[in-house]
Amino acid sequence: MDLPILSVGDLTRRIKELLEEEIARVWVEGEISGWKRHQSGHAYFTLKDERAVVRAVIWASTLARMRLQPANGQRVRVLGRISVYEARGEYQLYVDRVVPAGEGDLQAAFLELKARLEAEGLFDPRRKRRLPRFPRRIGIVTSPTGAALRDFVRILRRRWPVSRVYLWPAAVQGVEATGALVEGIEEMDRLGFDLLVVGRGGGSLEDLWAFNEEVVARALADCRTPVVSAVGHEIDFTIADFVADVRAATPSHAAELVAPDRDELLRFLQREGRALAQGAKHRLERAGRRLDRVRLRPTLVDPGVLLRDRRLSIDRLDERLLAAQRARLQETHRRVQATRERLRRFEPDRRLAAFRTTLAVLERRLRGITGTLENRRSRVELAGARLRALGPRAVLARGYGIVRSERGAIVRGAEEVAVGTRVEVVLHRGSLECSVEGRTLAAEDLS
Repeated sequence: MDLPILSVGDLTRRIKELLEEEIARVWVEGEISGWKRHQSGHAYFTLKDERAVVRAVIWASTLARMRLQPANGQRVRVLGRISVYEARGEYQLYVDRVVPAGEGDLQAAFLELKARLEAEGLFDPRRKRRLPRFPRRIGIVTSPTGAALRDFVRILRRRWPVSRVYLWPAAVQGVEATGALVEGIEEMDRLGFDLLVVGRGGGSLEDLWAFNEEVVARALADCRTPVVSAVGHEIDFTIADFVADVRAATPSHAAELVAPDRDELLRFLQREGRALAQGAKHRLERAGRRLDRVRLRPTLVDPGVLLRDRRLSIDRLDERLLAAQRARLQETHRRVQATRERLRRFEPDRRLAAFRTTLAVLERRLRGITGTLENRRSRVELAGARLRALGPRAVLARGYGIVRSERGAIVRGAEEVAVGTRVEVVLHRGSLECSVEGRTLAAEDLS
């Protein structure tokens, strides 16, 4: 069979199609050589070992997303696709990912240690402790020159400046990092801080490996102080993250987790003060309306009994209202005092003056409430005295009687009963059954 005659371009295209079909994506390990960054942003280099060399390309958009910045002499593993540059008839590796050689072994070691420590219960949520809400002394174990420390301190100073940060300088990368981290964790735990932060900035798996060491994990597990792990970027996870009481995505995030926001707390105190004033006003208005209803409500019961009940109700209401006011005022005063102490060195004068003004207003209102209640109690007692003086029992006590007919109607004149009928005379104590033997009509009724 005669073979077809191909042009150079057709041959190259067929080779390209075969390569792309047979080797779609592939991992290749070798040493970077001839690294060159073009002005377009693309990078060109060769990947070599002791037997061969292959050309490779990393596009600018891919290179910008890489955490590892390749350089000559690095031994790496690259993931990419094989294709042919037709203009020169050369095959090339178009790289999508670059990791240090041996990272696969590190990942396997990471997973093995993670599974073993998890089986021992070091990751159990039940053993994790809550962070203190208002920390005063915070220890941090990290590099003194890293961005992690600067970011943490900057955000903490903005959110909760009353806290003090104590640094234990430690290597966070390299052969000395593991021992330095363990020593820092143990010593800072012994010194007794409110909480402890252990972390560093992002990096490759190899860069972060000290935080995956078993001795570091066990030092964190044995720590009596609540620990926040702040290692790497948001996508990075280490063994320390799983063992620590709280995991922060970044050192900056750790500063947001360990301390409250000062401005938000001040806004809360202001809202509580307004609620206290409004609550006192509503309670006073309800008490006034209830007192008015008691005073105006008609009743057939003995006024003395009614007044005793109302007086007891008002006394209980008075006690509850004053107790509630005092409790709210004492609680607000306690919170203001605590905040005043914490913010003593950070612009306290203006804020404390405002709090004093608020307390003075509340005290004046409380005194006004007390005076109003006393005034209303006096009015109730005066009304009771008047009602007792005008009540039927008071009249009967002075020697008068009430005459009722046989049908029970009150008799107001002699003309309302006939001679021989029976009537009842109600006295101050008891009553009399009487028979009418005669009657004398009033002068104006004789016509």
